[in-house]
Amino acid sequence: MREDLGLAIFESLGYIDPEYIEQAANSRGVERNIPGRTIKLLLIAAALLSLLTAAACAAAWFGLGARLISLGGQGEAGAGEGESYVSLAGLRGSPEFLAAGQWLEFKNRYEEKMAGERLAEGESPYGWRDLERSFARENEYDLAVSRIYGVWDEVMLKELKDIAGEYGLSLHTRAGRPDDGELEGTVYENGAYEYGFMLPLYNGYRQATIYYEPWGTLPARSLPIYAPEEYEQWEYETVLGARVDIALRRQSIDVPENYEPSPGELSWDCLIFCRGEEADLSISCSWSGEAKPRDTAEDIADALDFEALLEDGSISAVAGAIKEK
Repeated sequence: MREDLGLAIFESLGYIDPEYIEQAANSRGVERNIPGRTIKLLLIAAALLSLLTAAACAAAWFGLGARLISLGGQGEAGAGEGESYVSLAGLRGSPEFLAAGQWLEFKNRYEEKMAGERLAEGESPYGWRDLERSFARENEYDLAVSRIYGVWDEVMLKELKDIAGEYGLSLHTRAGRPDDGELEGTVYENGAYEYGFMLPLYNGYRQATIYYEPWGTLPARSLPIYAPEEYEQWEYETVLGARVDIALRRQSIDVPENYEPSPGELSWDCLIFCRGEEADLSISCSWSGEAKPRDTAEDIADALDFEALLEDGSISAVAGAIKEK
C-alpha cells in the first residue's frame, strides 16, 4: 500500500509547474544562495507531508479515484469520456489495473467493430462469434480461458494472452459454483469470487454483491460504473476497526424543473472498498427510500467483518462475516 501511495503522490507532483515552485520559494523567504535543486527537494518534502496528513486524499488514492478505469478510446486505461469500470484488483498504475483497462478497451472496441461489419453486410451482429470455440478445441488451457473471459475468436485469444504476458499476470482457468450449497456465486481456481446476497439491516435487507480478487491474476469479471463524477467519497473506520473507502451516488431521476423529490423517491448506488495484503475486496449495493444515505452506507460497512473476509480469503467466509444490525 505504501508503494501505491508513493506512486500516486509523485504522479501528482509531476504536474507541478516549476514556476510555482519558484514562487513558493520566494514567498517563504528562501535565501537566494541555496541551490535550486535543494529548494525543490525541500518544497516537495513539505508537499508530501501535507498530502499525507490530508484525510481527504485517502479516498482519492485508495477509493474510487484510484480504481476508476475510464476507456476514452485511446487504446489504454486513462482519463477520457467513454465507458467506465471499477478495478477489482489493484490500484491505478498496478499491473492488474493496467491490464484490465487494456483488455476491456480492446474487447469493447473489437466486438463493436465486428458487429458493425456484420450489420453492414446485412447479417446478424453476432454472426462472427465462434460459439463452439473451435479455434481453441485442441488446447484445454485456451478453451478454458476463452470461456471464462468471453473470447470469441483467435484474434481475441491472442490479445488476451499478450496482455496478461505483458503485465506478468496469470489468467483464470477454472470457474464454478461454491462448494457450500448455501451460497450462490462464482468461484475461480485462485479463490477469487463474486457473490450476490441480501444483507440484513435493521428491519429490512439490502441487496449487495461482493467481489474478492487476489492480486497477480487478470480479473475475468468487470464492474461497470455510471456517472463516476457524481460519486461522493470518504474514508470510514467500521465498528470492527476496518478501514474502508466508500463512494455514494444518487441515481438520476426525471422530475419537473424546480421539483424536489422526497426521500422515498430517491435511489442510491454505493461502493465500498477494502484492501488486504494480497487481495482487494469490493462491495456493490443499492437501495431506495432513505433519508440519510451516508448513514446507510456506513451501516452496511459496519454489518460486514472485512478483516475476516480478507484473512480467510474464501467465499464460505461470507456467511460468518455478516453481522446483523
